[in-house]
Amino acid sequence: MPFLKFEIDMPTESHRLADGLRNLVTRPNWLGLPQDKTALFIGRVHEMSFRIMRIVKGRDSFNPLLYGRFTQGMAGTHLDVILTFHPFVWFFIIAWNCFGLYAAFVGLGQAGPNRAIPLFMIFILWAIAVPIFYYDARKSKELLQECVKRIVEEASR
Repeated sequence: MPFLKFEIDMPTESHRLADGLRNLVTRPNWLGLPQDKTALFIGRVHEMSFRIMRIVKGRDSFNPLLYGRFTQGMAGTHLDVILTFHPFVWFFIIAWNCFGLYAAFVGLGQAGPNRAIPLFMIFILWAIAVPIFYYDARKSKELLQECVKRIVEEASR
């Protein structure tokens, strides 16, 4: 299942972390492209949460969406981050699977080699989507960790 979760603990206040992240995130224009060419992420950062996606050249449907939540504690800020597909990508995957399963179920009553094609199409989608997701998720996680580390270093000065 294309879903990752990780946590980061930082010795800084959550509002400083949110402000620092806000400087690295831009809003999309009406085409979905970043408005600020120097930003690293596209999305929104709120006071206690964020929903961002790493900016990549071209189109990458399997680029993960990062959902984060800041929790202020005594020692600093705890950041919970979940990486998963964009909701539109999930909709496409679910629709593709439903169509494939329906076609496979209808094909059960028929003879011939074409019965396995719908199941093969489902397998192909997952065989492409999952490795690309985890590859992109690793890059997004590393970039976010690097950015958070830089924000904490700047806040401690």
